[in-house]
Amino acid sequence: MRLTKFFEKDMSVLWIIIGTIFQLMLSMFIFMLAAVVGGSFANGNNLSESKLKVLNLSLFVLPGLCIVAAGIVIYQFFSGGTNNSYFWYGLPIIGVMLYFIFLKKF
Repeated sequence: MRLTKFFEKDMSVLWIIIGTIFQLMLSMFIFMLAAVVGGSFANGNNLSESKLKVLNLSLFVLPGLCIVAAGIVIYQFFSGGTNNSYFWYGLPIIGVMLYFIFLKKF
């Protein structure tokens, strides 16, 4: 079976449920990660107001990306999306990578 044939198939309800549950668990983990890492940077450094706002906003945006990704995949399932829709589950990982790149610039 060619790889292009795999991505042309319809989405499975089982993988939607598993992926959504994983995204919800990941959102809790990312919230704790953002809280601990952001708190340690805020305590150890003298930060500007704009950097503090980014750290505070990341507490809500990073876990929200998990919920948005799960919502997009569920919407794609009901609108007849293909297996390519599963790539949306990677959205929070990209957000966390950008968060760490932002923190590295301190």
